[in-house]
Amino acid sequence: MSAKSPSGDPIECAAAELLETLAKSEGLQSVVDAGSAMLENPVIVSDKGWNLMAMTAGVEIPDDAGWNEFMHGGALSPDTVSSNIKSKLADRIERSETPFCAREQGMKYRRMFGKVSLGGRHAATVSALAYFKPFAERDFEIMTLLCNAVSAEVQKNKYLYFSRGLPYEDLIVNLLEGRVRDESVIEENMRALNLSVKKYIRALAIDLMGFDKEQFSASYMRDFIEKLLKGSKAVLYGDRIVAITSHDSAEKFSGADLPQIAEFLRKYSMRCGVSRCFEDFSALREHYFQAIEALRLGPRQNDEAQVYFYDDYAILHIARLCAESADLRTLCHPKLSRLFKYDAARGTAFTRTLRVYLRCARNITDTAAALHMHRNSVIYQLHRIEEMLDVRLSDGDALLHIELSFRFMEYGEGENASK
Repeated sequence: MSAKSPSGDPIECAAAELLETLAKSEGLQSVVDAGSAMLENPVIVSDKGWNLMAMTAGVEIPDDAGWNEFMHGGALSPDTVSSNIKSKLADRIERSETPFCAREQGMKYRRMFGKVSLGGRHAATVSALAYFKPFAERDFEIMTLLCNAVSAEVQKNKYLYFSRGLPYEDLIVNLLEGRVRDESVIEENMRALNLSVKKYIRALAIDLMGFDKEQFSASYMRDFIEKLLKGSKAVLYGDRIVAITSHDSAEKFSGADLPQIAEFLRKYSMRCGVSRCFEDFSALREHYFQAIEALRLGPRQNDEAQVYFYDDYAILHIARLCAESADLRTLCHPKLSRLFKYDAARGTAFTRTLRVYLRCARNITDTAAALHMHRNSVIYQLHRIEEMLDVRLSDGDALLHIELSFRFMEYGEGENASK
């Protein structure tokens, strides 16, 4: 060690070494490196959300899951965090005033844990792995000194370690609440924050109502969603996580993103509404409301899904707005009831054929495939429908009215099912 105590006591030497490291002001990594050398074992410093702040560099521990999650992902996975909470490890760290040892799921090697406090509150955790050698009695005192040194280093620049990018979060929340509207002001803010946004933007609203808050904090989930959706920015807003994604393509998501986010949401009982694409960041507020509308309408039509795109529910949104000012039945095409009565009386399925025909963009071949019918049978049924309704299927206005009528009925069915 470069600094030595006159007595040669190892604890005093450790304290002197850490003080010298702090005096050099070389950052948290230098404190971790010094602590790792004193403990002769690898060290991790993580915040309360189990996000990596610093760890011993150049140490490969392939058989320890937790070490590798920090090393390669920058945070513990939700499964590991859940396990730590269920085993009361997180609670024990929170309550403990002195370092202690434990070995939980995902830990191949025994660990020593120490709490880092700022202003009397738990702000971070230091953990050391008994990888190179077992812990000795003096290591508990060294861990206490290391936690104090980490606290002192972090206090030099708390914003660097714990800010969570608050400036861009403030901008997003101001946009969501409509406090900032001027495009030039928004552009100036984005430049000042170095907020890089690609051409095609989407707003995602992730509902936390079904989420188990006993297992994870909402802030942890926000951080994890940002990692899943590379390049996204997420904020906590009310009972939701709002994420802003941007892409070079107008596609809904890249091929890898959608299945991954859907599986994640399913696992943790969350759902997500997704807005249409937009290109102007100042339009965030209205597109956030689209995502909310998709969340409102989607589960009524498809309770099994996790991700709902507003594009799929825009007509149902029209139906909901109409229902607020009128009885939807009075807005439906008056002749459509004839078809329902005919099918009910004779056990036929003309209504289904017409609905599928409209869903298939009036393509007879696609309709036949969807109904598993011969093409000629579809043509025959469509002729019979024209006769019964006294409507030509070449009449665009009439078909639009009929299609809207079906969507109004779907909305009504969804409303009844949700009651």
